Amino acid sequence: MITILFFLITTVMFNILFSHAKLRAIETTKDNAQDLARMTAFGIRAALDFRLEEEINSVLQLSAQNEEVIFLVVAENSGEVITANNLDTARLLNYSVRNTASSAFVGDSVIFIKTPVMLENKEIGQLYLGYSLMTTNLQLIELQKGIIFTSLVFIFLGFLGSLAIGRIVAIPITKLVKSFEKVSEGDLKERAEVKSSDEFGKLSESFNAMVESLEFAVSELATSNTLIRESEQLYKELVAKLPDFVILHRHQKIFLVNDAIKDVMGYDNVEVLGKNIFDFIAPESYQIVDEKNRMRLEGHEVEPYEIELITKIRK
Repeated sequence: MITILFFLITTVMFNILFSHAKLRAIETTKDNAQDLARMTAFGIRAALDFRLEEEINSVLQLSAQNEEVIFLVVAENSGEVITANNLDTARLLNYSVRNTASSAFVGDSVIFIKTPVMLENKEIGQLYLGYSLMTTNLQLIELQKGIIFTSLVFIFLGFLGSLAIGRIVAIPITKLVKSFEKVSEGDLKERAEVKSSDEFGKLSESFNAMVESLEFAVSELATSNTLIRESEQLYKELVAKLPDFVILHRHQKIFLVNDAIKDVMGYDNVEVLGKNIFDFIAPESYQIVDEKNRMRLEGHEVEPYEIELITKIRK
């Protein structure tokens, strides 16, 4: 009777512990995938606005260096694909129908992410990302093996405990069960007391080793999330510090400049953002700028050309 009770308790604890660990691991992986998708969408927004496929592909290649990325697709709001990384795989996985109800869909082995590409609070396209759950699933399988092994040991020692009558065995078992309950509630700092080198002491050591493995796995997933966020910040800083002078405008309104404008024109970023591009172009260059813009809008290839700029100090 006592052995059966131990078996039932162990089974329940196993299910609670593994379900909790699986939920946390998948949620952390999904957060990582969403962070990577948002970072990639931010990196391609300016290039997407001008349909610069080469620049878009450069950003996609950078994101695809993450071994968990299965595919990346950049599309119009209408759904028409502009460019992609592993498009055939994306279509094979039916990427376009996986996110009809939400921005993230968790499958058995793939997380499908759909992120809008925003520019000036306007949605200019969509980014689809497929993120592998293989690493997470392998970690969960190893964790499951450890829990099963510990559970079997626990059942075996429970049988031995049923043969012993007295508080010497009953009290430690109660404490270990409480430790199981705390861990199942998410307290990965909980450890069982190890006061002896007998079978019960070995069980406590196995329990502690299992919880330490789980804590390490969760910590590794959290570290991956932190590294992605740090990479996003570094990516922004690298773009801002490019040595070449970069200024982008839409409908003649400047929306992006980098720090090189200070050396080229003498202005700080805040002095230029939101201003009309023609406020910084010499009048004698108006005609050529209008002509080249018209050619670009008509779909013609425009060769590089020179214009006179108005600097903060002089032309």
